[in-house]
Amino acid sequence: MKLILVLNELEQKNHEQLYLKFIDLHTQQSIFEVSVEDSTLKGLFKFGINAFSNGHIYYANNVIKVRYDLMTDNRMKNLKIEEVLNEYRDILDISPTQRVKMFCPLDSILSHKLGYIIQDSELEPTQLIILPYLHERKIFLNRVKFNTNYFYTSIEHELDLDPTIVCFNLTESKMYWYSEKGILLNRIKYSDVVSQHGPIQVVSRNGLNLILSHKGDTMVSIFTVTEK
Repeated sequence: MKLILVLNELEQKNHEQLYLKFIDLHTQQSIFEVSVEDSTLKGLFKFGINAFSNGHIYYANNVIKVRYDLMTDNRMKNLKIEEVLNEYRDILDISPTQRVKMFCPLDSILSHKLGYIIQDSELEPTQLIILPYLHERKIFLNRVKFNTNYFYTSIEHELDLDPTIVCFNLTESKMYWYSEKGILLNRIKYSDVVSQHGPIQVVSRNGLNLILSHKGDTMVSIFTVTEK
């Protein structure tokens, strides 16, 4: 885990120099330090106008990837700030008259999603676009709770029907059925089955067959997952 410290140094009257210092929290050691000259980056870090998640800094319609791998590579010397902060601009496909509102995106850490408020200079209605974290390359269909174990699987259907996505909430003994487009189709609570046969111990590779048993019990129960 890494920590970014934003440091200000007053070099001359009315002139501040901004530094970024990267700390490895496991070793408590500084792994990289660099000065910030770009005015946009200065405002971004000084006033916290960004959403930071897992080495990615989202601000306005842009994202910066922090290259921790280069910072910790002993072969890399005298790195410049643009080499350790890789910027990708215009990540949303919006028209020239539109812009992302300041202090966006809004970060929902529990849902692993970002909210972009889009304003239009031609007085079109304001839009709210909600997207998953781009760097995770996955979508959390349901609300993610702390100290809760989840398991996802997909079920292929006959007759060329679209596959169904099933989310198991193993902690609360619930199943959520979603369409391929992420629409919730059904919600099933199977706590009565767990009370009688025990919690899920083994899941088949395709996620359709479950083995349940109570702790220390020599008897097991086998179930096949269906939507009904």
